Amino acid sequence: MNNYFGFKEVKLFNAFILFVLVSIIIPSLIVDFNLTYSDNYNFLSLCSNITMFIFLLFMFRTSKDKVNELFKDFLRKVKFAEVLNVVITQVSISLGSVLLLVGILYFINPDNLNFMLNSGSDNVTTFSKFILYFLLVAISAPLVEELLFRAIFFKRMSRYFSTVISMIVSSLIFGFLHIELAVIGAIMFATSNCILYIKYKNILIPILTHFTNNLISVLPQMNFSSNSPILMTKDIAISALSIGFILFLFGMFLFIKFVLLNKNYLKYNF
Repeated sequence: MNNYFGFKEVKLFNAFILFVLVSIIIPSLIVDFNLTYSDNYNFLSLCSNITMFIFLLFMFRTSKDKVNELFKDFLRKVKFAEVLNVVITQVSISLGSVLLLVGILYFINPDNLNFMLNSGSDNVTTFSKFILYFLLVAISAPLVEELLFRAIFFKRMSRYFSTVISMIVSSLIFGFLHIELAVIGAIMFATSNCILYIKYKNILIPILTHFTNNLISVLPQMNFSSNSPILMTKDIAISALSIGFILFLFGMFLFIKFVLLNKNYLKYNF
């Protein structure tokens, strides 16, 4: 959010304390109730995100009129082609880096890789679990993470440091908090959303980008009956390396092009 729409500034320290406190709840519950990475964990994560979102709305002093003004500004400024470009960049880099990693791991230890590929969570096996997963990943995550990492962390840091340094630091934090995913893709994605935020001064545009990206990652989970074992072979590993390399280069090309086209906005501040 920003001052142009009358939202209250949220201090970096207050947001950090909120993030730490709410983030501790889930690990504590997992330890107390011995929960595994399942729909129980997803439910607790969703509750954590909802709790954090409510607190953030209160901290921003949100009102219906302010949100309406923000949304009208969003409709005037949003460029869906630009949003799609950022999403394609993120998907290309993330998928490319994952395929590269899978191919490399196969030639290091194929048995260990096949074990890893077939020992993942089966938490999305029914429609109700998919709805829970959808609410967590596609709805709550974009809202909470964009408010925290762009509207607070990045924005507040840019008051004390340059826009570039603030963008790099906040994006690195975002990326390494997504260590279970493709870290490089997450860092590039966070960087692109920082640029979108400072370019348009409207947090709804990065939220839309984040939602679109996460929606793409969620939709394949609708294949509930896909429980057949995965067997990585040498030919598949070579294909993964080849396709991964092409996708990664393509994604990096799009990312560099996006940054260069918007480099002038990196001189701005809030």
